[in-house]
Amino acid sequence: MSDAAVVPIESEGVPPEPPPAPAVPPVTPDLPPRVALVRKMARVMAAIHRIPKRGWNDFHKYHYATEADINEAVRGALAEQGLALLHDIADYTVSDLQSKNGVLRLATVRVKFIVTDGAESHEFIGIGEGSDGGDKAYYKALTGAEAL
Repeated sequence: MSDAAVVPIESEGVPPEPPPAPAVPPVTPDLPPRVALVRKMARVMAAIHRIPKRGWNDFHKYHYATEADINEAVRGALAEQGLALLHDIADYTVSDLQSKNGVLRLATVRVKFIVTDGAESHEFIGIGEGSDGGDKAYYKALTGAEAL
């Protein structure tokens, strides 16, 4: 008998079982607020194994996780830990670019995200950029920043 690990063959179209969640130390009342927040965030990360890619980009021919799928996976895990994820537009710019097909509007958006449990918070920035020949450049940029 060999000492090599036996790796099960993945059935076609059926994703393998996710690995077991790593052990995250418990959140106890004696922890400093910052440590408690980080542990809660780690518990959220451990709870989310894989987000299905149910969206399809017909132009570029690829699957992607939709915003609705991401929200569904993340919201419950955040709520179980007593966390809220808030966001606010930090700033944005819009400019016009000349392309071979005419003028494109280019938008860049910086979104400030805040994870909080009410006692402590952690902030981070998402940046998105989008271009469009019509009025959708800002919304494309915002979606890109939120997809972080």
